[in-house]
Amino acid sequence: MFRKTVGFVLCTAWLLSLGGLGSSASAQPEYSLTLVHDGQPTSAIVLAGRATRAAQFAALELQEHVRLITGATLPIVTNPSEAAGVHIYVGESPGTRRMGLRNDSFGVQEYLVRFLPEALVLMGHDAEDYGEVDHSNWATFPDIFSRHATEYAVYDFLERYCDVRWFRPGNLGTEYPEMQTLTVRGGEVRRCPGFSHVNSYMGIPGDARIFDRRTRLWMNTDLQAQEAEALLYPELYAKYQGKGGEYMLKMRRLGLLFMHRHRTGGEPFKAGHAFYGYYQRFWKDPSATEPSPLFEVEHPDWFAQGYQGKPPQMCYTNPEFIAQVVKDARDYFDGNPPHYGAQAAGDFFGVGPMDNSSYCKCPRCQAWFDEERAADPLFSNGRWSDYLWNFANQVAREVRKTHPDKYITLSAYSKYALYPRRVKPEPNIGLQLALHVRNWWCPAIKQRDLEVVDQWTGDGSGRPAYVYGYWSFPAEIA
Repeated sequence: MFRKTVGFVLCTAWLLSLGGLGSSASAQPEYSLTLVHDGQPTSAIVLAGRATRAAQFAALELQEHVRLITGATLPIVTNPSEAAGVHIYVGESPGTRRMGLRNDSFGVQEYLVRFLPEALVLMGHDAEDYGEVDHSNWATFPDIFSRHATEYAVYDFLERYCDVRWFRPGNLGTEYPEMQTLTVRGGEVRRCPGFSHVNSYMGIPGDARIFDRRTRLWMNTDLQAQEAEALLYPELYAKYQGKGGEYMLKMRRLGLLFMHRHRTGGEPFKAGHAFYGYYQRFWKDPSATEPSPLFEVEHPDWFAQGYQGKPPQMCYTNPEFIAQVVKDARDYFDGNPPHYGAQAAGDFFGVGPMDNSSYCKCPRCQAWFDEERAADPLFSNGRWSDYLWNFANQVAREVRKTHPDKYITLSAYSKYALYPRRVKPEPNIGLQLALHVRNWWCPAIKQRDLEVVDQWTGDGSGRPAYVYGYWSFPAEIA
Protein backbone atom coordinates (compact mmCIF):
# COMPACT_ATOMS: atom_id res chain seq x y z
CA MET A 1 0.00 0.00 0.00
CA PHE A 2 1.08 3.58 -0.60
CA ARG A 3 1.64 5.93 2.28
CA LYS A 4 -1.34 8.27 2.28
CA THR A 5 0.01 11.29 0.50
CA VAL A 6 -0.63 12.96 -2.82
CA GLY A 7 -0.53 16.11 -4.80
CA PHE A 8 -2.68 17.45 -7.59
CA VAL A 9 -1.81 19.45 -10.76
CA LEU A 10 -4.08 21.13 -13.42
CA CYS A 11 -3.96 22.03 -17.19
CA THR A 12 -0.48 22.03 -16.86
CA ALA A 13 -1.29 20.00 -13.71
CA TRP A 14 -2.75 19.51 -10.22
CA LEU A 15 -0.68 17.47 -7.74
CA LEU A 16 -2.65 15.08 -5.50
CA SER A 17 -1.39 12.70 -2.78
CA LEU A 18 -2.71 9.11 -3.27
CA GLY A 19 -5.17 8.37 -0.50
CA GLY A 20 -6.82 10.49 2.14
CA LEU A 21 -5.54 11.49 5.54
CA GLY A 22 -8.77 10.58 7.27
CA SER A 23 -11.56 12.33 9.10
CA SER A 24 -13.96 11.88 11.96
CA ALA A 25 -17.29 13.38 12.86
CA SER A 26 -18.06 12.47 16.45
CA ALA A 27 -21.64 12.26 17.70
CA GLN A 28 -21.68 15.60 19.49
CA PRO A 29 -24.89 17.46 20.34
CA GLU A 30 -25.91 20.16 17.88
CA TYR A 31 -26.41 23.82 18.76
CA SER A 32 -27.83 26.80 16.90
CA LEU A 33 -25.80 30.00 17.01
CA THR A 34 -26.87 33.40 15.70
CA LEU A 35 -23.81 35.31 14.54
CA VAL A 36 -25.63 38.32 13.07
CA HIS A 37 -29.21 39.49 13.78
CA ASP A 38 -31.00 42.10 11.65
CA GLY A 39 -27.70 43.27 10.22
CA GLN A 40 -26.05 43.74 13.63
CA PRO A 41 -23.23 41.56 15.04
CA THR A 42 -24.29 39.21 17.83
CA SER A 43 -20.93 37.48 17.95
CA ALA A 44 -17.23 38.31 18.09
CA ILE A 45 -14.12 36.63 16.74
CA VAL A 46 -11.67 35.78 19.54
CA LEU A 47 -7.92 35.61 18.84
CA ALA A 48 -5.00 35.06 21.16
CA GLY A 49 -3.07 38.17 22.13
CA ARG A 50 -0.19 36.63 20.20
CA ALA A 51 -1.97 34.71 17.47
CA THR A 52 -0.32 32.66 14.75
CA ARG A 53 -0.15 34.14 11.29
CA ALA A 54 -2.56 31.41 10.15
CA ALA A 55 -5.10 32.26 12.86
CA GLN A 56 -4.92 35.98 12.10
CA PHE A 57 -5.47 35.34 8.40
CA ALA A 58 -8.30 32.89 9.07
CA ALA A 59 -10.02 35.40 11.37
CA LEU A 60 -9.86 38.10 8.69
CA GLU A 61 -11.23 35.70 6.09
CA LEU A 62 -14.13 34.79 8.39
CA GLN A 63 -14.82 38.45 9.10
CA GLU A 64 -14.79 39.30 5.38
CA HIS A 65 -17.19 36.54 4.36
CA VAL A 66 -19.67 37.21 7.16
CA ARG A 67 -19.61 40.85 6.01
CA LEU A 68 -20.37 39.77 2.44
CA ILE A 69 -23.31 37.63 3.61
CA THR A 70 -24.87 40.03 6.12
CA GLY A 71 -23.28 43.46 5.71
CA ALA A 72 -22.16 43.27 9.36
CA THR A 73 -18.51 43.38 10.43
CA LEU A 74 -17.81 41.08 13.36
CA PRO A 75 -15.36 42.56 15.88
CA ILE A 76 -12.05 40.78 16.42
CA VAL A 77 -11.04 40.79 20.10
CA THR A 78 -8.34 39.23 22.24
CA ASN A 79 -10.32 39.46 25.49
CA PRO A 80 -13.68 37.63 25.29
CA SER A 81 -15.07 39.69 28.18
CA GLU A 82 -14.94 42.73 25.88
CA ALA A 83 -17.62 41.26 23.60
CA ALA A 84 -21.13 40.01 24.24
CA GLY A 85 -22.91 37.24 22.38
CA VAL A 86 -21.38 34.21 20.70
CA HIS A 87 -17.60 33.87 20.97
CA ILE A 88 -15.95 32.47 17.84
CA TYR A 89 -12.55 31.13 18.87
CA VAL A 90 -10.20 31.14 15.88
CA GLY A 91 -6.92 29.36 16.58
CA GLU A 92 -5.45 28.56 19.97
CA SER A 93 -6.13 31.09 22.72
CA PRO A 94 -6.61 31.08 26.51
CA GLY A 95 -10.26 30.26 25.87
CA THR A 96 -9.50 27.12 23.86
CA ARG A 97 -6.86 26.05 26.38
CA ARG A 98 -9.52 26.10 29.08
CA MET A 99 -11.42 23.64 26.87
CA GLY A 100 -8.32 21.44 26.65
CA LEU A 101 -7.65 22.45 23.04
CA ARG A 102 -4.13 23.51 22.10
CA ASN A 103 -2.20 23.78 18.88
CA ASP A 104 -0.37 20.56 19.69
CA SER A 105 -3.68 18.78 20.33
CA PHE A 106 -3.91 18.33 16.56
CA GLY A 107 -2.01 16.30 14.02
CA VAL A 108 -0.39 17.99 11.05
CA GLN A 109 -3.19 19.53 8.90
CA GLU A 110 -5.89 18.37 11.35
CA TYR A 111 -8.60 20.88 12.26
CA LEU A 112 -11.77 21.22 14.32
CA VAL A 113 -15.16 22.89 13.90
CA ARG A 114 -17.04 22.63 17.21
CA PHE A 115 -20.41 24.16 18.13
CA LEU A 116 -21.05 24.90 21.82
CA PRO A 117 -24.08 26.52 23.52
CA GLU A 118 -22.62 30.05 23.32
CA ALA A 119 -19.41 29.53 21.37
CA LEU A 120 -17.91 28.24 18.15
CA VAL A 121 -14.39 26.80 17.93
CA LEU A 122 -12.49 26.99 14.62
CA MET A 123 -8.91 25.83 15.02
CA GLY A 124 -6.26 23.44 13.80
CA HIS A 125 -2.55 22.76 13.74
CA ASP A 126 -0.62 25.92 12.79
CA ALA A 127 3.05 26.73 12.37
CA GLU A 128 4.53 28.83 15.16
CA ASP A 129 4.75 31.87 12.91
CA TYR A 130 3.47 35.01 14.63
CA GLY A 131 4.10 37.58 11.90
CA GLU A 132 1.43 40.24 11.51
CA VAL A 133 -1.14 39.82 8.74
CA ASP A 134 -2.48 42.65 6.60
CA HIS A 135 -5.41 41.31 4.59
CA SER A 136 -4.75 43.84 1.83
CA ASN A 137 -1.12 42.74 1.41
CA TRP A 138 -0.55 39.28 -0.07
CA ALA A 139 3.06 39.27 1.12
CA THR A 140 1.86 38.91 4.73
CA PHE A 141 -0.34 35.85 4.06
CA PRO A 142 0.71 32.45 5.43
CA ASP A 143 2.80 30.36 3.06
CA ILE A 144 0.46 27.81 1.47
CA PHE A 145 3.04 25.10 2.19
CA SER A 146 3.27 25.99 5.87
CA ARG A 147 1.06 24.47 8.55
CA HIS A 148 -2.12 26.53 8.66
CA ALA A 149 -4.98 24.17 9.52
CA THR A 150 -6.95 26.89 11.35
CA GLU A 151 -7.61 28.23 7.85
CA TYR A 152 -9.06 24.84 6.90
CA ALA A 153 -11.46 25.05 9.84
CA VAL A 154 -12.70 28.48 8.77
CA TYR A 155 -13.12 27.53 5.12
CA ASP A 156 -14.87 24.27 6.02
CA PHE A 157 -17.23 26.25 8.26
CA LEU A 158 -17.95 28.80 5.53
CA GLU A 159 -18.68 26.10 2.96
CA ARG A 160 -20.53 23.64 5.17
CA TYR A 161 -22.64 26.01 7.29
CA CYS A 162 -22.74 29.31 5.37
CA ASP A 163 -23.03 28.02 1.77
CA VAL A 164 -20.02 29.99 0.51
CA ARG A 165 -18.25 28.80 -2.65
CA TRP A 166 -15.25 30.04 -4.63
CA PHE A 167 -15.34 29.32 -8.35
CA ARG A 168 -12.62 31.67 -9.53
CA PRO A 169 -10.50 34.57 -8.18
CA GLY A 170 -12.28 37.81 -7.37
CA ASN A 171 -15.76 38.85 -6.32
CA LEU A 172 -17.41 37.51 -9.47
CA GLY A 173 -16.29 33.98 -8.62
CA THR A 174 -17.37 34.12 -4.97
CA GLU A 175 -20.90 32.82 -4.32
CA TYR A 176 -22.68 33.39 -1.01
CA PRO A 177 -26.24 33.91 0.26
CA GLU A 178 -27.35 37.39 1.31
CA MET A 179 -29.29 37.73 4.57
CA GLN A 180 -29.72 40.12 7.48
CA THR A 181 -29.66 37.34 10.07
CA LEU A 182 -27.07 34.57 10.01
CA THR A 183 -27.89 31.56 12.18
CA VAL A 184 -25.85 28.37 11.89
CA ARG A 185 -26.42 24.96 13.42
CA GLY A 186 -24.03 22.06 13.88
CA GLY A 187 -22.17 19.71 16.16
CA GLU A 188 -18.54 18.84 15.55
CA VAL A 189 -16.26 18.12 12.62
CA ARG A 190 -12.68 17.04 13.28
CA ARG A 191 -10.71 15.93 10.27
CA CYS A 192 -7.72 16.29 7.96
CA PRO A 193 -7.87 17.20 4.27
CA GLY A 194 -8.34 14.29 1.89
CA PHE A 195 -4.90 14.90 0.38
CA SER A 196 -1.70 15.94 2.12
CA HIS A 197 -0.51 18.04 -0.84
CA VAL A 198 -2.59 19.96 -3.37
CA ASN A 199 -1.07 22.30 -5.93
CA SER A 200 -2.04 23.79 -9.26
CA TYR A 201 0.24 25.18 -11.91
CA MET A 202 -2.71 27.36 -12.90
CA GLY A 203 -2.19 29.40 -9.78
CA ILE A 204 1.58 29.64 -9.68
CA PRO A 205 2.80 32.08 -8.50
CA GLY A 206 -0.62 32.95 -7.12
CA ASP A 207 -1.61 35.55 -9.71
CA ALA A 208 -5.23 35.78 -10.85
CA ARG A 209 -4.06 36.73 -14.35
CA ILE A 210 -2.15 33.46 -14.68
CA PHE A 211 -5.25 31.52 -13.61
CA ASP A 212 -7.29 33.38 -16.22
CA ARG A 213 -4.81 32.94 -19.03
CA ARG A 214 -4.56 29.20 -18.45
CA THR A 215 -8.30 28.61 -18.31
CA ARG A 216 -9.78 30.90 -20.95
CA LEU A 217 -10.13 30.19 -24.67
CA TRP A 218 -8.34 33.29 -25.98
CA MET A 219 -4.71 34.19 -26.42
CA ASN A 220 -3.36 36.93 -24.15
CA THR A 221 -3.24 39.43 -27.03
CA ASP A 222 -6.81 38.80 -28.19
CA LEU A 223 -9.29 41.63 -27.70
CA GLN A 224 -11.72 39.18 -26.06
CA ALA A 225 -9.13 38.38 -23.38
CA GLN A 226 -8.85 42.05 -22.44
CA GLU A 227 -12.62 42.44 -22.45
CA ALA A 228 -12.98 39.40 -20.19
CA GLU A 229 -10.44 40.80 -17.73
CA ALA A 230 -12.34 44.09 -17.59
CA LEU A 231 -15.59 42.22 -16.85
CA LEU A 232 -14.03 39.94 -14.24
CA TYR A 233 -12.30 42.69 -12.26
CA PRO A 234 -14.25 45.87 -13.10
CA GLU A 235 -13.00 48.09 -10.27
CA LEU A 236 -9.35 47.09 -10.61
CA TYR A 237 -9.41 47.26 -14.38
CA ALA A 238 -11.08 50.67 -14.40
CA LYS A 239 -8.46 52.02 -12.00
CA TYR A 240 -5.33 50.50 -13.54
CA GLN A 241 -6.40 49.64 -17.13
CA GLY A 242 -4.90 46.20 -16.66
CA LYS A 243 -1.35 47.56 -16.40
CA GLY A 244 1.37 48.50 -13.96
CA GLY A 245 2.96 47.20 -10.80
CA GLU A 246 0.05 48.06 -8.50
CA TYR A 247 -2.35 46.17 -10.75
CA MET A 248 -0.03 43.15 -10.67
CA LEU A 249 0.10 43.22 -6.86
CA LYS A 250 -3.68 43.44 -6.58
CA MET A 251 -4.13 40.54 -8.98
CA ARG A 252 -1.56 38.47 -7.13
CA ARG A 253 -3.53 39.02 -3.93
CA LEU A 254 -6.73 37.77 -5.59
CA GLY A 255 -4.91 34.72 -6.93
CA LEU A 256 -3.41 33.85 -3.55
CA LEU A 257 -6.75 34.30 -1.79
CA PHE A 258 -8.28 31.87 -4.27
CA MET A 259 -5.51 29.34 -3.64
CA HIS A 260 -5.93 29.61 0.14
CA ARG A 261 -9.70 29.25 -0.12
CA HIS A 262 -9.26 26.06 -2.11
CA ARG A 263 -6.83 24.73 0.51
CA THR A 264 -4.00 24.63 -1.99
CA GLY A 265 -0.70 23.69 -0.38
CA GLY A 266 -0.05 21.32 2.49
CA GLU A 267 3.01 19.12 2.71
CA PRO A 268 5.86 20.48 0.53
CA PHE A 269 6.79 18.19 -2.35
CA LYS A 270 8.68 18.40 -5.66
CA ALA A 271 9.69 15.86 -8.28
CA GLY A 272 10.30 17.75 -11.52
CA HIS A 273 13.09 17.98 -14.09
CA ALA A 274 16.00 18.62 -11.77
CA PHE A 275 19.18 19.19 -13.77
CA TYR A 276 18.68 22.22 -15.99
CA GLY A 277 20.70 24.20 -13.45
CA TYR A 278 23.69 21.96 -14.13
CA TYR A 279 24.22 23.75 -17.45
CA GLN A 280 24.99 26.92 -15.50
CA ARG A 281 27.09 25.12 -12.89
CA PHE A 282 29.08 22.56 -14.89
CA TRP A 283 28.78 23.27 -18.65
CA LYS A 284 30.92 25.86 -20.41
CA ASP A 285 29.05 27.34 -23.36
CA PRO A 286 31.67 27.98 -26.09
CA SER A 287 29.54 30.77 -27.58
CA ALA A 288 29.28 32.69 -24.29
CA THR A 289 31.66 35.61 -23.74
CA GLU A 290 31.83 34.83 -20.03
CA PRO A 291 30.61 31.95 -17.87
CA SER A 292 27.38 31.98 -15.91
CA PRO A 293 27.60 33.60 -12.45
CA LEU A 294 26.63 30.16 -11.14
CA PHE A 295 29.50 28.39 -12.91
CA GLU A 296 31.60 26.15 -10.65
CA VAL A 297 33.82 23.92 -12.78
CA GLU A 298 33.54 22.36 -16.22
CA HIS A 299 32.48 18.70 -16.39
CA PRO A 300 31.59 17.85 -20.00
CA ASP A 301 31.75 14.13 -19.17
CA TRP A 302 28.79 14.55 -16.79
CA PHE A 303 26.55 15.40 -19.72
CA ALA A 304 25.04 13.14 -22.38
CA GLN A 305 27.66 11.88 -24.82
CA GLY A 306 27.29 11.56 -28.59
CA TYR A 307 25.69 14.93 -29.40
CA GLN A 308 26.95 18.06 -31.15
CA GLY A 309 26.72 21.33 -29.23
CA LYS A 310 24.84 21.59 -25.97
CA PRO A 311 24.04 18.10 -24.65
CA PRO A 312 20.31 17.43 -24.18
CA GLN A 313 20.67 15.29 -21.04
CA MET A 314 23.05 14.18 -18.31
CA CYS A 315 25.04 10.94 -18.27
CA TYR A 316 23.06 9.10 -15.62
CA THR A 317 25.67 6.36 -15.15
CA ASN A 318 28.66 8.67 -14.59
CA PRO A 319 29.92 7.99 -11.04
CA GLU A 320 31.18 11.54 -10.49
CA PHE A 321 27.87 13.03 -11.63
CA ILE A 322 25.98 10.68 -9.30
CA ALA A 323 28.28 11.70 -6.44
CA GLN A 324 27.54 15.39 -7.14
CA VAL A 325 23.78 14.74 -7.06
CA VAL A 326 24.20 12.93 -3.74
CA LYS A 327 26.20 15.89 -2.40
CA ASP A 328 23.54 18.37 -3.55
CA ALA A 329 20.83 16.32 -1.86
CA ARG A 330 22.77 16.05 1.39
CA ASP A 331 23.54 19.77 1.36
CA TYR A 332 19.83 20.52 0.95
CA PHE A 333 18.76 18.11 3.69
CA ASP A 334 21.39 19.66 5.97
CA GLY A 335 19.46 22.92 5.74
CA ASN A 336 21.22 24.73 2.91
CA PRO A 337 19.24 26.44 0.12
CA PRO A 338 18.76 24.24 -2.96
CA HIS A 339 20.91 25.05 -5.97
CA TYR A 340 19.46 26.89 -8.95
CA GLY A 341 17.13 24.59 -10.90
CA ALA A 342 16.89 21.97 -8.17
CA GLN A 343 13.51 20.36 -7.53
CA ALA A 344 13.53 20.19 -3.75
CA ALA A 345 10.91 20.88 -1.08
CA GLY A 346 10.41 19.70 2.47
CA ASP A 347 11.64 16.13 2.89
CA PHE A 348 11.94 15.56 -0.87
CA PHE A 349 14.77 16.04 -3.38
CA GLY A 350 14.08 15.41 -7.07
CA VAL A 351 16.34 13.66 -9.57
CA GLY A 352 14.18 13.85 -12.71
CA PRO A 353 15.98 14.09 -16.08
CA MET A 354 15.51 16.84 -18.64
CA ASP A 355 12.15 16.82 -20.42
CA ASN A 356 13.25 15.00 -23.57
CA SER A 357 14.21 11.48 -24.64
CA SER A 358 17.66 12.21 -26.11
CA TYR A 359 19.60 10.17 -23.59
CA CYS A 360 23.33 9.61 -23.34
CA LYS A 361 24.83 7.42 -26.09
CA CYS A 362 27.79 6.12 -24.13
CA PRO A 363 27.97 2.28 -23.95
CA ARG A 364 27.39 2.30 -20.20
CA CYS A 365 24.08 4.19 -20.54
CA GLN A 366 22.91 2.42 -23.69
CA ALA A 367 23.29 -0.93 -21.93
CA TRP A 368 20.28 0.03 -19.80
CA PHE A 369 17.94 0.53 -22.78
CA ASP A 370 15.02 -1.95 -22.69
CA GLU A 371 14.95 -3.47 -26.18
CA GLU A 372 11.77 -5.44 -25.47
CA ARG A 373 9.88 -2.20 -24.79
CA ALA A 374 11.42 -0.32 -27.74
CA ALA A 375 8.44 -0.81 -30.05
CA ASP A 376 5.86 0.44 -27.54
CA PRO A 377 4.03 3.27 -29.41
CA LEU A 378 2.47 4.99 -26.40
CA PHE A 379 3.92 8.13 -24.83
CA SER A 380 3.99 6.50 -21.39
CA ASN A 381 6.21 3.44 -21.77
CA GLY A 382 9.21 1.80 -20.16
CA ARG A 383 12.04 2.02 -22.69
CA TRP A 384 14.28 3.87 -20.24
CA SER A 385 12.71 2.81 -16.93
CA ASP A 386 15.58 0.55 -15.86
CA TYR A 387 18.11 3.26 -16.76
CA LEU A 388 16.56 6.12 -14.82
CA TRP A 389 15.23 4.20 -11.84
CA ASN A 390 18.68 2.60 -11.47
CA PHE A 391 20.12 6.12 -11.36
CA ALA A 392 17.55 7.17 -8.74
CA ASN A 393 18.38 4.04 -6.73
CA GLN A 394 22.08 4.87 -6.62
CA VAL A 395 21.35 8.36 -5.30
CA ALA A 396 18.73 7.10 -2.84
CA ARG A 397 20.98 4.42 -1.34
CA GLU A 398 23.75 6.91 -0.64
CA VAL A 399 21.44 9.59 0.76
CA ARG A 400 19.76 7.06 3.06
CA LYS A 401 23.11 6.46 4.81
CA THR A 402 23.14 10.03 6.13
CA HIS A 403 19.46 11.07 5.95
CA PRO A 404 17.33 7.95 6.50
CA ASP A 405 14.11 9.93 6.97
CA LYS A 406 14.37 11.85 3.67
CA TYR A 407 13.28 10.99 0.13
CA ILE A 408 14.67 11.16 -3.37
CA THR A 409 11.87 11.76 -5.91
CA LEU A 410 11.30 10.78 -9.52
CA SER A 411 8.23 10.78 -11.75
CA ALA A 412 6.83 7.74 -13.52
CA TYR A 413 6.66 9.68 -16.77
CA SER A 414 7.18 9.37 -20.51
CA LYS A 415 9.81 6.73 -21.37
CA TYR A 416 10.27 5.79 -17.71
CA ALA A 417 6.59 5.53 -16.70
CA LEU A 418 6.30 1.75 -16.46
CA TYR A 419 7.77 -0.10 -13.50
CA PRO A 420 11.39 -1.13 -14.18
CA ARG A 421 12.13 -4.80 -14.81
CA ARG A 422 15.81 -5.10 -13.88
CA VAL A 423 15.84 -3.03 -10.69
CA LYS A 424 13.45 -2.49 -7.79
CA PRO A 425 13.14 1.18 -6.73
CA GLU A 426 14.43 1.88 -3.24
CA PRO A 427 11.83 2.51 -0.51
CA ASN A 428 13.20 6.02 0.13
CA ILE A 429 12.21 7.13 -3.37
CA GLY A 430 9.06 9.24 -3.45
CA LEU A 431 6.96 8.67 -6.55
CA GLN A 432 5.03 11.03 -8.79
CA LEU A 433 2.67 9.37 -11.29
CA ALA A 434 2.28 11.47 -14.45
CA LEU A 435 -1.18 10.63 -15.79
CA HIS A 436 -3.23 11.84 -18.78
CA VAL A 437 -6.78 11.54 -17.49
CA ARG A 438 -8.08 14.18 -19.91
CA ASN A 439 -7.12 11.86 -22.75
CA TRP A 440 -9.00 8.83 -21.51
CA TRP A 441 -11.26 9.16 -24.55
CA CYS A 442 -8.50 7.06 -26.11
CA PRO A 443 -8.83 3.49 -24.72
CA ALA A 444 -5.11 2.75 -25.15
CA ILE A 445 -4.07 5.82 -23.14
CA LYS A 446 -6.58 5.04 -20.40
CA GLN A 447 -5.44 1.43 -20.23
CA ARG A 448 -1.79 2.48 -20.05
CA ASP A 449 -2.45 4.98 -17.25
CA LEU A 450 -4.25 2.27 -15.27
CA GLU A 451 -1.37 -0.11 -15.98
CA VAL A 452 1.13 2.43 -14.65
CA VAL A 453 -0.92 2.90 -11.48
CA ASP A 454 -1.37 -0.86 -10.97
CA GLN A 455 2.34 -1.60 -11.41
CA TRP A 456 3.46 1.05 -8.96
CA THR A 457 0.76 0.52 -6.34
CA GLY A 458 1.48 -3.19 -6.35
CA ASP A 459 5.14 -3.03 -5.35
CA GLY A 460 4.39 -3.10 -1.60
CA SER A 461 6.89 -0.37 -0.79
CA GLY A 462 4.64 2.03 1.11
CA ARG A 463 6.49 4.88 -0.56
CA PRO A 464 5.02 8.42 -0.65
CA ALA A 465 3.06 8.65 -3.90
CA TYR A 466 1.76 11.67 -5.77
CA VAL A 467 -0.28 12.17 -8.93
CA TYR A 468 0.68 14.73 -11.55
CA GLY A 469 -2.58 14.98 -13.49
CA TYR A 470 -1.38 17.16 -16.32
CA TRP A 471 -3.38 18.50 -19.24
CA SER A 472 -6.41 18.34 -16.99
CA PHE A 473 -8.35 21.38 -18.19
CA PRO A 474 -10.87 20.11 -20.76
CA ALA A 475 -10.42 22.80 -23.43
CA GLU A 476 -7.94 23.94 -26.04
CA ILE A 477 -7.33 27.42 -27.42
CA ALA A 478 -9.05 27.56 -30.80
